[in-house]
Amino acid sequence: MSVLEEQIRVTMATDAERVQRALSSPETSERQEAARAIVGAESLAALALASADASIGVAAVRRLGDANLLAAVAEGAALRVVAQAAVSRLWDDALLVAVALSAADAVVAKDATKKVVDQQRLVQVAMHARDSLVRRAAVKRLDDPSALAELALSHADPGTRQAALEHTKDEGALARIAAGAGPELGLAALAKLEDPRRIARLALEAVHPEIRRIAVARVADGKLLARLAKEDPAEGVRAAALEQLRSERLIADVARSGLFADTRARAVRGLHDEGAIAAVATGDVDAHARSEAIRRLDDQTVLVRLAREDPDYRVRRSAVVKLKDRTAVARAATDDADWQVREAAARRLRDQALLRRIGEWDKAWQVRRAALERGDNQTVLASRARNDADRSVRVAALRRVTDVAVLVNRAQWDDSEEARAIALARLEDASALRQIVHGTAPEAIRAAARARLAAVESGEPSVPSRDRAGGSRDATARGAAPSHREKPPR
Repeated sequence: MSVLEEQIRVTMATDAERVQRALSSPETSERQEAARAIVGAESLAALALASADASIGVAAVRRLGDANLLAAVAEGAALRVVAQAAVSRLWDDALLVAVALSAADAVVAKDATKKVVDQQRLVQVAMHARDSLVRRAAVKRLDDPSALAELALSHADPGTRQAALEHTKDEGALARIAAGAGPELGLAALAKLEDPRRIARLALEAVHPEIRRIAVARVADGKLLARLAKEDPAEGVRAAALEQLRSERLIADVARSGLFADTRARAVRGLHDEGAIAAVATGDVDAHARSEAIRRLDDQTVLVRLAREDPDYRVRRSAVVKLKDRTAVARAATDDADWQVREAAARRLRDQALLRRIGEWDKAWQVRRAALERGDNQTVLASRARNDADRSVRVAALRRVTDVAVLVNRAQWDDSEEARAIALARLEDASALRQIVHGTAPEAIRAAARARLAAVESGEPSVPSRDRAGGSRDATARGAAPSHREKPPR
């Protein structure tokens, strides 16, 4: 072994003893003396890392000249003040980034970040630092709009994304963020934009529909608004674009050629030109859009044709509701294949003979009910009140029939609690009510008749009640009211 090597070995051994004394001696003066006597850089670094005495640790750092050892102290010193002293002596960006990413103390890592100059290294810290405090410090030192936009769009932490957005001033970067971010961040980016062209482009291209919708409110170009109303896949965006349109020519274009039926239907509501409305009513492939157009159409010739020929019952029904031609209404009430159209037509009829025939013979109970609600033929009303298979039709007839015998019969023997209650409530004749009271109907029905009789004799007004003519809806099941098989012949 050479003399030099032996000197190094002795020095290291001696330093190790001094480090131990500097760390563990109970006397401050002894610790300080031992620390001052340390020679080797590694020993000084070991002392700085482990010392619980700030003055000794900082003094050791000040004697260190090796940047790698300073970085090691900055990353792992037991005391923050010692680590910060080490950071203050570092200038190499690569080592500062290592400290920013690895330091156990976030404040120390933040201090290191504040000294980093290179933009790419700052991006590295902003992307990968464990603590949000450190990431935000890196973001604040970034000047590269592209890097800020990338952070805002791709970082996993919402706080870091928000910090990147807040630090972004470049309109291009803001537009990129608004185009690709979710609604919260994207809307915040959109709010910072001022360039009308970029805003218009966002109305077309932003990934999230809510950002496109809000951007639409800041678009003034009618042609672009019409394009958005016709083509955007999101209903809210199409609606917002259509709401912004002021040109009836462009609205008519949306009504004619929009890709989505709901928007074409909505566009029709903004039309006033009869020809444009008729074109949608007769030519749109969607029944809802045609129906919406019919609601704004006054051309009776077109309405008559649609009421007769449109393949969709909803469209024919919408046309029937607006018809003024009584012959066309009557034809729809009797000849249309769909009960929904016949019902709508029946509710517009005045021809009592035709209403009588429909109320008696139409195969759909909804149509029979509609006819009975407008008809006044007591023979038909009595027949339907007694014999119709559908409860709703019997109820409609009982509300209008005047034949006391029918009311007495139905108040006792109808299957429906509602029908019995209506029939009983319409009886004003005391002798008819006594007929029920002393009859053979179930006791619950006779009790209801007694209560009704008392009300009539005391002069109380007629008020239909759920509890009259049989009590609850479970009465029939309990035997309170007989079934059709138990009723006397009608």
